[in-house]
Amino acid sequence: MAKPLTKPTHEPEIIVNTPLGPTVTPPAWATPVDPVHELPPAQGIHAIPSPGPREPEPEIAGITDKVRKASTTYERLVARSNDAVVNVRENVARQLRRALRRADFILDEYPLRVIGVVAGAAFVTGVILRFWRSRHE
Repeated sequence: MAKPLTKPTHEPEIIVNTPLGPTVTPPAWATPVDPVHELPPAQGIHAIPSPGPREPEPEIAGITDKVRKASTTYERLVARSNDAVVNVRENVARQLRRALRRADFILDEYPLRVIGVVAGAAFVTGVILRFWRSRHE
């Protein structure tokens, strides 16, 4: 029959301040250290206290506030200029569409007048160029 599971009757022995591995003995030919020159035993590692977080100096805090204020002002200026550019583009596109629609309407409704205007403009341009050329020869 199987034994019931129970706690061990003895506590494990914990050995403190003993080396974990085998002890190393110095070789026989090693020279012993003079007790005067021997280092004192280490007392342990002591943590160096670190300085806490420094408070910003008042002058630096004032400068950072000014930089933050300038940054927000710059962001507002950029946003306004972007809005202005968008508005200008929309207005130009709207006016261009209107001019093209009007030109299409005039070409469809009054084709002979358009031909007459173009011919008259060409005649006036020719006369002006002829006059200019005779003066500059």
